[in-house]
Amino acid sequence: MKYTSIKKQLSSGARLNGCWIETFSPICAEIMAMSGYDTAMIDLEHGSGAYLEATSMMRAVQNHGCPPLIRATSANPAVIKRVLDIGPAGIMVPSLSTCAEAEEAVAACLYGPEGCRGAAPGIIRATGYGKNVSGYLEWMRDDFLIIGQVESATAVEQIDDIARVDELDMIFIGPADLSASLGALGTFDSPEFIEAFETVENAVRQRPWSRHLGCGYPAAAKSRGGRRRGDAQGGRLIADERQTRLAIARSLSAATHAPTRWPGSR
Repeated sequence: MKYTSIKKQLSSGARLNGCWIETFSPICAEIMAMSGYDTAMIDLEHGSGAYLEATSMMRAVQNHGCPPLIRATSANPAVIKRVLDIGPAGIMVPSLSTCAEAEEAVAACLYGPEGCRGAAPGIIRATGYGKNVSGYLEWMRDDFLIIGQVESATAVEQIDDIARVDELDMIFIGPADLSASLGALGTFDSPEFIEAFETVENAVRQRPWSRHLGCGYPAAAKSRGGRRRGDAQGGRLIADERQTRLAIARSLSAATHAPTRWPGSR
């Protein structure tokens, strides 16, 4: 796949800014990609689209040099297989609460004997429909990004074990679900949320050479004192939901209020 490697950027210690693709409009996706984001997360979990629409979103952002990631609907191996077969630069697997669930998610991303991903490399989009199978296998090993979402109190309790799972490249905190699990949906400055966030961060910090930290909402990555959490050693990815909504609103507004005649037109 001809993507800038998000995985290698993170491994170099880069701090990356991403956006969410929720509308499944190719025009909105292009505008988001042209806005300078390092990556775009196409959201199959909460977005309105399915695999075919996700493929269109990938084409839209790829055309502007923005590597596409996809959040799957679940950790089901059949779901993960369908996502990987259309060829994103990485996958986010939601709601991993135990070490066993994290291991199963990783296994679903890998062909045998290391994993259990169903193999059809001769016909899938990810290999150029069979044109570049060997190159794809090498790229998957070196550049494909596997992200596990931590978004429950149970996951925080088991984060040390989850963070040790081989081939899990990033732990991504889902702040909305995590705050709900802690009894206060959307409250990111409570002592309980701050403690949970920092517990995850500390677990990731123990393996800085192979683990990276991500968060879906910048406000959740700041403490009450204003210091941005998640600034420890290692790569970081912030996928800003608020900026995504703002950019979509701006693009729709621009389309609605576009001039009917350009200067010099007839």
